[in-house]
Amino acid sequence: MTIIHAPNWPVAVRYRQHEEIEREADAFTVESNPFAHMAWPSRDNPTRSQAAALRDQYALSEAEREKMQANREISRYLLPLEDELIISYHNTFRYVLWKRKIDLLLYMGVALNECMLHRDTSLNRIVGSDSGKSWLTAVVLEDCVYAMPSETRLDEENRIAMLDYYRRKIAFTAKSSEIAF
Repeated sequence: MTIIHAPNWPVAVRYRQHEEIEREADAFTVESNPFAHMAWPSRDNPTRSQAAALRDQYALSEAEREKMQANREISRYLLPLEDELIISYHNTFRYVLWKRKIDLLLYMGVALNECMLHRDTSLNRIVGSDSGKSWLTAVVLEDCVYAMPSETRLDEENRIAMLDYYRRKIAFTAKSSEIAF
């Protein structure tokens, strides 16, 4: 089993394993890239720029974001072992999945309505609607994830709604006690 930690970038770069896998993925040439045929839309377009400007109205200031990120850590109960990977970029994640011939992902320890939807290493980007066609199968361990509360819903209500969304559209869900190796 390959264990992959995918914390936010400011946390990931604190670990030697992150630097090693990033260097290996960067050395992966375009000619040998099995994903080269998958064209990604250009980020340089007027619609995206306009949407980013609108979102910026609600974003944290740079100082607020830096302060929040400076205090983030991987839980002491989940600290990566020497042979476990630490990634923070989508292409590195795809490279690791390809290189290690991984076709089943178990997702745990993330926010269903934040990390799993929007981050570079999110379930949505790898096997969901953002991925195009994917050869991967994913299982969300429903008792090992949470959802952030919103102005109108409690975190448990959001968790139930998001698990239902993932079950219907992207992945299987199961309790961790139901997984056997």
